[in-house]
Amino acid sequence: MDYSLKDTAGALYDTIKGNPNGRPKGSLPMEPFDAKAFSDSNEDQVMCLGHSTLLMKVSGVELLLDPVFNKYASPVAFAGPKRYSNKPLAQIEDLPDIDVVLISHDHYDHLDYESIRKLKGKVKQFIVPLGVAGHLTKWGVDSSQIKELDWWESIKK
Repeated sequence: MDYSLKDTAGALYDTIKGNPNGRPKGSLPMEPFDAKAFSDSNEDQVMCLGHSTLLMKVSGVELLLDPVFNKYASPVAFAGPKRYSNKPLAQIEDLPDIDVVLISHDHYDHLDYESIRKLKGKVKQFIVPLGVAGHLTKWGVDSSQIKELDWWESIKK
């Protein structure tokens, strides 16, 4: 695909100006999270808990992807991308024990210090990309719970 300077400038302008339809106009309807129903179900499930955070059950394995439960996906508590709802669909305290937390990369909107600190006692295994294990160990996660993968590496259950 061939992009012109005009296309790039237009995209930059739209990003700075903001999209008036980029956020919901009103509050989003939310159903309370039922951890017992989630854990007791034999069905595969996927729940979007916000931006990048997904809670999944696949073949009986409970996974949490890119957990960010704070109001802002940012290194500071007062600025950055703000969640659309006043609170997350589920609080960390409401979640069942998690078999695996999978972190895709170490941007603030995918890897959140406070969320990891609160989750570390509920999680059996953290699977992270190369370079992320150091963050987790500094944040109190036991290194035996962390599997760090390089490009194209994989693990089996």
